[in-house]
Amino acid sequence: MTDERQHDPGGEAGSPVAEADRRARALGATSTKAHKKRWGQFFSPAALGEFMASLVDLGELDQLGALRILDPGAGTGVLGLSLAARALRDQPGRRVELVAVESEPGARDQLVRSLTVAGRVLGPGFSFSVLSEDVLELGDRPVGRFHLAIANPPYYKLPPSDPRGGDAPNIYARFMEVASELLHPGGALCFVVPRSFASGRYFRRFRTRFHQQMRLRRVHVFDSRTDAFRGDAVLQENIVVVYAKQAGAQHEVIISRSQGLGDLASVSCLRAPSRDVVGDDADAVVSLPTSADELRLLQAVRGWPMVLADLGLQASTGPIVPFRATDYLEHARQRDTLPLLWLQHVSADGVTWPLGQPFRKQEHVRASIGDARLLANRNYVLLRRFSAKEDPKRITAAPHLAKHLECRAFGLENHVNYIHRPGGMSEMEVIGLAALLGSRTIDTYFRICSGNTQVSATELRVLPLPDLGVIHAIAQASRRAGRGQAVAVERIIATSLRDQPRELGRAS
Repeated sequence: MTDERQHDPGGEAGSPVAEADRRARALGATSTKAHKKRWGQFFSPAALGEFMASLVDLGELDQLGALRILDPGAGTGVLGLSLAARALRDQPGRRVELVAVESEPGARDQLVRSLTVAGRVLGPGFSFSVLSEDVLELGDRPVGRFHLAIANPPYYKLPPSDPRGGDAPNIYARFMEVASELLHPGGALCFVVPRSFASGRYFRRFRTRFHQQMRLRRVHVFDSRTDAFRGDAVLQENIVVVYAKQAGAQHEVIISRSQGLGDLASVSCLRAPSRDVVGDDADAVVSLPTSADELRLLQAVRGWPMVLADLGLQASTGPIVPFRATDYLEHARQRDTLPLLWLQHVSADGVTWPLGQPFRKQEHVRASIGDARLLANRNYVLLRRFSAKEDPKRITAAPHLAKHLECRAFGLENHVNYIHRPGGMSEMEVIGLAALLGSRTIDTYFRICSGNTQVSATELRVLPLPDLGVIHAIAQASRRAGRGQAVAVERIIATSLRDQPRELGRAS
């Protein structure tokens, strides 16, 4: 069972964790933004370290001798010491060896000081070593195997040409790979990382390989993008993951959530079937329902029988890349220009063109750009590819009806996706599908399955959908004016999911 005990978020005054935290705050206050960016250096607060340590199941390791803990990218030692102190406190007489790896000179100096103090406080059961190695090359060093790994890895992209990249396009995921390879069978890693690895094509190869040997056991979701690393003004959707290195199936995953670090003592947990959390297909997407309602919705939507291809539909991205087409773009209408639609022309209220002032981008494109970069003026569903975290919904979809533009073709810039059929779509299909994609149900489903603000054409292609009869019924309901329109659409969706209308999912 996972340890659910409440903990002292700040660490006891004078404790090794509090001392490491004090050094981290002092070091962070004197480091420049450029220095932090270069090293991907954002220190973990004591509250986060002790919470992460509380999520690790030590009971499965209590028959071992010395417990070896790896802290790659250790900073001043907050995370490694949090886990070591907990092991020594909960299992008296246990020997704990902490191997802390830190290559940045200033942090490494403070790390040695933190661990030296810890050695005096924690007693003879605690030993440590500090390595200045490149974490990505640890697999080639004689460091041995570990029972546990805990880390807040750096975050920046790895170029494809970097031979240290493995299957990971970002260094934080590569840290996860390296740590997993250094674990004993049955060992576990506990990392705080961006949620971005959990979905999308960018991390697909990493997810597939990683989940072949690692089983997800625990996830904690921070709703706030700033609270976990407030002192460093980090704007990122973070999660804490606990993976075990084990063969065979993992039956359930425990998922919890909080706004930030201040409400960790009152988190509630959802036990979700592992098959609903980690996809068993080639994408291996990690979905994160955090309530019973969200889990039921996830399961129900996945029961829909269709995807776009089954309906004869395709999802594509607008073909005009503005900075590559500057010679063809115009602010004012001319004899040889056609409408050009940008992301801003697409809203939940529909497609509006032209916007005019104060919209400063060019709203016209010369026909000489060529038909290959234009869309024939037919019926489409248009979708914004990007949303802000603060937007009410992740998916903004609107119907484009050919009759609303008097032209043979129009331009669509590449921050907009569009759904189409080679032979054309009916108005009912376009209106119904746009209303479905803009519904609260689909928004909740998408948030469960993706932490990204980008809605890719790839994700649209695999999105479960009801049959055309339901889409037509939604179209009829969405044509009704007034506030009852959204309620009617949700009711039809709920009926198609064989469920009664009710509040589903978290507030956006």
